Amino acid sequence: MDPIIPPKKTAWRSFLIVILIIFLVEVILMGAFRLFLESDNIWIDVILDAGLLAFFQFPSLYYFMVRPLQREIEGHRLAENELRKAKELLEIANGEIQKSLEREQVLARTDGLTGLYNYRHFFELASREFSASQRYQRPLAIIIFDTDRFKQVNDTLGHLAGDKMLVKVAETVAGQMRSVDVLARYGGDEFIILLPETSAQQAFHIAERIRSVVAATPMGNIDTGQFFITLSIGVAEIWSDPLDHGIEQIVHRADQALYAAKQAGRDRVMIFQPG
Repeated sequence: MDPIIPPKKTAWRSFLIVILIIFLVEVILMGAFRLFLESDNIWIDVILDAGLLAFFQFPSLYYFMVRPLQREIEGHRLAENELRKAKELLEIANGEIQKSLEREQVLARTDGLTGLYNYRHFFELASREFSASQRYQRPLAIIIFDTDRFKQVNDTLGHLAGDKMLVKVAETVAGQMRSVDVLARYGGDEFIILLPETSAQQAFHIAERIRSVVAATPMGNIDTGQFFITLSIGVAEIWSDPLDHGIEQIVHRADQALYAAKQAGRDRVMIFQPG
C-alpha cells in the first residue's frame, strides 16, 4: 500500500502544484501560443487558456490531492478494521481467561474424584455458618460418615472399583440433601455434612434416611458384579453450654460419634453423648 500523506502536507503540496501549473500554462504555453499564433480574438484566448488549465490542472489535482486523500481514507478504514479485529480477539482472550479462572476456582474448592466440595472449602462455609448460628442462637448439626469395610472392597475388587463406589455413594447421598445442606468429602472414604437450622435429633433422622438409602443401592458394575455397602454415621450439634468456640469442636464430637457407631457394630447412626 502507498504511504499515507498527512492532510496538511497534501493541501500544501496541491496548492503549490496548482500555482506551478497555472504559471506554466499562463507564462510558457500561452506565451508560446501568443508568440507563434497571433490572434485578435479574445474568446479564442479565453477558451484556450481554460482548456489548457483544465487539461493540466484536473489530473494534477487528482494525483496530488484526491488520490492521497483516498489513500488516507482507505488507510483509516483498514486501521479501523484492524482495531475492530484486535478488539474482538481481545474479548475472546478475556473470555477464555475468565473461563479459565472460573475453572481454577471450581477445582480449588471441589474434590477431584467425587465432584463434592473439598475439606478446605467445606470448613470455610461451615465456619461462616457456625458464626451465624452462634450470633442468632440457631441450631446447627454436623454429620460424619464413612463406608464400612472400604479396605476390603479395595483389596478384593481393586482401587478403581473402590473409587467408583465412593462416587456412587456421593451421588446417592447428594440426592438426599436439602438445598441448605452442604455435603463434602472429608478424606479417604469419609464424608461430612453441614446442616444449618438443624438439631441433633433432626439430623439423626436425616442420617438414618441416608444410611438406609445407601444400604439399598447396588454398587459395582458388569466387571465387578453388584454388591452392597453400609455406612457408619456420627451426629453432633452446636453447644451453648459449654459454649463452642469453633466449628472444629462440633466436627470432633461428630467424629467421636462415628467411632462409637463403628465400635457398636457398624451400619448405624450414633449421636454424640458426653461422658
